[in-house]
Amino acid sequence: MSLLSDWRDYAYGKERSDRETQIFWGNYCAFEKGIYEKLLSNPDEVVKGTVKELADRYNCKVPLIVGFLDGINESLKTPNPIDDMTEDTEVSLEFDNEKLYYNMVGAKADWLYNLPQWDTILTEERRKELYKEQKNSGTVHVEKKPGRNDPCPCGSGKKYKFCCGRNKCVINLSVYTKTQYLPRLSTVHEPEVISVIFFVTDSSCESSRSMVTLTLSEKSVFSTVKPSPVAMYWSLP
Repeated sequence: MSLLSDWRDYAYGKERSDRETQIFWGNYCAFEKGIYEKLLSNPDEVVKGTVKELADRYNCKVPLIVGFLDGINESLKTPNPIDDMTEDTEVSLEFDNEKLYYNMVGAKADWLYNLPQWDTILTEERRKELYKEQKNSGTVHVEKKPGRNDPCPCGSGKKYKFCCGRNKCVINLSVYTKTQYLPRLSTVHEPEVISVIFFVTDSSCESSRSMVTLTLSEKSVFSTVKPSPVAMYWSLP
């Protein structure tokens, strides 16, 4: 396995209690914040070196710096080859200021995008623009659907529930992950296995519950076979 796979398995796949999870991610976020404070204090300096050298520079173990490299990669001017990294791989932390701020907002990492170092890098006006731009990018516009007793929009003259809505289902979807918290992820870098609980109400108004294990990718189709066919697109904001 690669360094990146080892890190993701350890960070997201390891069984932990709620308390252990809070401690783990609390410590990681404090570590991450410390590095960003140093990088943003001198944004013109291009930090380079091998993975092992960066771990030594920031006084941490290799898996932690791999996690940091994973998180920052989409904000770099030239992404690092994180999938195939070894301890001797040369990497760079040369980041794009606006892209980094935008992605921090997308990850809901307020402890990062509110760092005081940003005051000397981006104007307050520009930060507000990037914040609004990122938030708007996650806005979902849902088309109003006909009620069960409304005339079917296909023009058949029948009620929706007896026509095109006959096999439709109403889905109440809740997501549970073993970590219960996926920090820093504005997009999914590789499939994440999660458990999803579907509460399904079919056209006869009979409700049932089904739990399935699915793979979450940047755009995945969720589907169940029982009690009735259901499909839903899911993507991270």
